[in-house]
Amino acid sequence: MNKHPLAGLAVAAILACTCAGQSAGQSRTTAPSDGLALLKRVAQHYADAKSYRIELVEERATTGDLYRNWQKTIMDAAEAPGNRYRYQGESNFGRALLIADGTNVWSYRESVHLYTKQPIALGESGKAGTFNMDQNALMNSQQLRKRLAALAQHYNSATRLADQTVVVNGAKGRCYVVRVRAADMKRTSDDTAEETFWIDKKSETVVKSLQHGRIHMMNGSASVAEDEETSATYTRIELDAQIPDQFFAFTPPQDAALVDQFPNLMKPGGGPLFGRPAPILKLKSGSGELVSLDSFRGKPVILDVWATWCQPCIKALPQLASLYADAKDKGLVLLSVDQDEEASSASAFLAKNGYTWANFHDDGEIAKTLGSLGIPRTILINPQGTVVYDSGNLVGAGENQLRSEVAKLGPDYASLAPKPARTECGASQ
Repeated sequence: MNKHPLAGLAVAAILACTCAGQSAGQSRTTAPSDGLALLKRVAQHYADAKSYRIELVEERATTGDLYRNWQKTIMDAAEAPGNRYRYQGESNFGRALLIADGTNVWSYRESVHLYTKQPIALGESGKAGTFNMDQNALMNSQQLRKRLAALAQHYNSATRLADQTVVVNGAKGRCYVVRVRAADMKRTSDDTAEETFWIDKKSETVVKSLQHGRIHMMNGSASVAEDEETSATYTRIELDAQIPDQFFAFTPPQDAALVDQFPNLMKPGGGPLFGRPAPILKLKSGSGELVSLDSFRGKPVILDVWATWCQPCIKALPQLASLYADAKDKGLVLLSVDQDEEASSASAFLAKNGYTWANFHDDGEIAKTLGSLGIPRTILINPQGTVVYDSGNLVGAGENQLRSEVAKLGPDYASLAPKPARTECGASQ
C-alpha cells in the first residue's frame, strides 16, 4: 500500500486530547497568528514534559467504489521518571498491554490470555516472540508522545483558521484551529491529503484531529484508489502531572498464564495454547457421560475439534485416522470434539465411516475454553500435560506438521515422522 506521509502521521498516532480539565491547563501566552509557529509551540509542550498520560480514541473509515470499512482504536500511554511506563492498545484484533514499574516489565495479550515478565534491565518483554496483529494498537500507543512532539516537523507552512468551540467528553473548550495540506509539506507531493487540528487555547494541547486523504491499495499489478477519513479525540492529556505508583503495577487476570515468550500465531502449530498446560475440560460423550481431559495424563493426546458441516474438517479426518492407526499401539490417545447442533449427527457420521476413536459433543463450553479460532483445530498434548502443538488459526497446519510434533514425543514415536518428499527422479529432498 502506498500512503502519503501525512496519512502515516495520523494513522500511527492520530492527534487529539481533552479541552477541559487538562493537567497542563495553565494559560499560555497569546498564540502566534502563523499556523506553523503554533504547531511548533504545541509540539514543544509534549517534548518538554517529564511525565505524561495520553488517551485517545481513533476512528477510521475507508471507502471505495464497492467497499467500505470502519475501524476504532483505543490507545492509552503514560511515562514517568524511573523507568516507569504503561502502554495499552485495543482494536478489533484484540487488546495488549506493556507496563514497567522501574524494576520489572510485563507484557500482556488478552487474545491469548498470556503474559510475560522479566527484569527491566533485560529489555521489554513485549518484544519476545513474534509480532501479531493484536499488538498493533499497543505499538501505536508507544509512539503517541513522540508523534505529538514532532507535530510540525514535516511542514514548511500551516494555516490558522478561525477559532472554534469544541465539545469533548461533554465539556466545551475554546480552541485554535490549524490546517495542513500536502502542499505545506517539506517533501513535494501531488497528493490532496489534508489534516485539521483543534488545539485547546488554555493548555495548548491538541484536542482532536480530522484527516482526509486518498490512499492507493495494490491489487495485483493494479493500484486501486480509496478515500480515507480518520478522526481522533483525546479523552485525557496530563503533562508533568503526578501519576500514582499503582498505575504502573500489573496484576495478572485470573485466566492469564505466565510464559517465557508469546506463541507465534503465524507458525503452523504455534496457536495460542502452545507451550501452556492443557486446559481443564470436561468432555461429554453422545450418551451424556463426562470424561476429564486430565484423566489421560501420562499419555500423549490429540484433541481434534470438528463438525460434520465443516468440509476442511471432513477432509482432515482420514489423515488423523492414518496417524492414529500408526500410533495408538504406542499409547497415543485420539479424542475428537464435534460442534454439531445434535450429538447424534457426529456419532452417526463417524460410525458410517468406520472411525472408532472416542468422540465428544461440545455444547459451546469447550469452544469458550479453547477460544474461538475456527475449525478444524487440532491440539497435541504431551504426557506431561503441556500443549506442544496447536493448529490455532490453521495457517499452514496439516498432517506433516502434526506428525513431526508427534515424532518428537520420544523414541517410541520417532518412526511416525513424515517421509521426506521425493523428486521426479526419486531422490529425497
